[in-house]
Amino acid sequence: MGSDFENLILFGLLSLMLLIGTWLRARIKLFQDYLVPASIIGGLIGFALVSTGWLKFGDWQITSKSFNWFLFHAFNISYISLLLTRPRESNANVSRTVVRGGMWQTLIWTISLPMQALIGGAVIWLYNLITGNSLSEFIGMIVTHGYTQGPGQAYAFGTLWEKGGIADCATIGVIYAALGFLTAALVGVPLARWFVRKGLNANKSGASLTREFLTGVMDEKSTATNGRETTHASTIDTLAFHVALVGLVYLLTYAELSWVQANVKPFFDQYKWLKGFGATLSMPMFFIHGLIVAWLVRTVLIKLGAGRLMDPVVQTRITGASVDFLLTATIMSIHLVILKQYVVPIFLVAFCVTLFTLFLNLWFGRRTDYGPERTLCQFGCCCGSTATGLLLLRIIDPDFSTPATLELAFFNVGILVTCAPILYFFAPAFYTFTGMEIFMIYGAITLLSIGAMFALRLVGRRQW
Repeated sequence: MGSDFENLILFGLLSLMLLIGTWLRARIKLFQDYLVPASIIGGLIGFALVSTGWLKFGDWQITSKSFNWFLFHAFNISYISLLLTRPRESNANVSRTVVRGGMWQTLIWTISLPMQALIGGAVIWLYNLITGNSLSEFIGMIVTHGYTQGPGQAYAFGTLWEKGGIADCATIGVIYAALGFLTAALVGVPLARWFVRKGLNANKSGASLTREFLTGVMDEKSTATNGRETTHASTIDTLAFHVALVGLVYLLTYAELSWVQANVKPFFDQYKWLKGFGATLSMPMFFIHGLIVAWLVRTVLIKLGAGRLMDPVVQTRITGASVDFLLTATIMSIHLVILKQYVVPIFLVAFCVTLFTLFLNLWFGRRTDYGPERTLCQFGCCCGSTATGLLLLRIIDPDFSTPATLELAFFNVGILVTCAPILYFFAPAFYTFTGMEIFMIYGAITLLSIGAMFALRLVGRRQW
């Protein structure tokens, strides 16, 4: 088949899986009970089809690797669109509760990021000790980038680790990401329902699940909108304008990163402790550069008075759409052979990390205001993404009346600061450090984060 059609056919297949997932979510009660997103339902069906080898067009056999390029670019687009989103008008006086709650959520995520890696590595070490295998501990440590960060980061960091000699890291990281989203549904939803049943949530009167929320399909009389028209259709469609902004940032980012990779990166690669930062100047770290360029473009447009053309709701829809396609592509890109090869250690790591993440959020969640809301937010974020955290929160706070939603805005900025040493220096060049160095660095970051929780008096008496 000619290459002119291949990428569009893959896009069509992902679209078909999303539509099937949407239909099944609207029809099957089990999916509604666990709030399984259409992207995951469709992704699992697509994974089954890819694994059987039935997806073939002429001489072109579609395999799990066929979707890697889509996974990479959909992830980059989601981050770029996120930073292009203009802040909505809000009260400048942010309450003390939101700041403290945002700091609580930030530090929980900062504890989870290094600890999930250490637990994953320890599980593989024990597995080797018991079975006599010689698997790399790195295939356990990549779990944190799949769980706490998501499929895009897992694939990006896994690709870098593979270049450092750690085989199959990218694929295994994507598998962990898929398991993380499933965990958020299978563990998080029953936990949320338990909070409601015990009356522990703050919004007791509003905690109900509407038919629209369960089926995932809006009523035809719904008045919900998809944003404001900012450009006249006689010139350019509003959606086309916002998509064009994403394309502009993508072009600028590629030009910037190509130059930096060729002219700046070699300097940092000379020194061991700077190799991690040097790795962030390579193509797998496109999303980091995209974040910066998107923020700069947004800032410039607002300064020039063009900010009124950027509707935050429309831009959010682009972000959400890219995430939906990203999740479907994530599951369909799972390599069955690699899954079979590592199935036992992968599920052991996922099980142990899930238990730790649940314990972490419950222990600290019982000792803070709005504990159930914050617990669900961070359990979702540490097993999937911010969107997953919001999905779980909506079960016990459907109209987002508690501060937990606003705290997530603080959290998304805060983690870029508190986790900077890991994300920008250590994780990209993980394979260059010894096991003891990793243990000391990640252990120190964990202890400092726990200490900060107590020092800032974010841990109070047990409330439930």
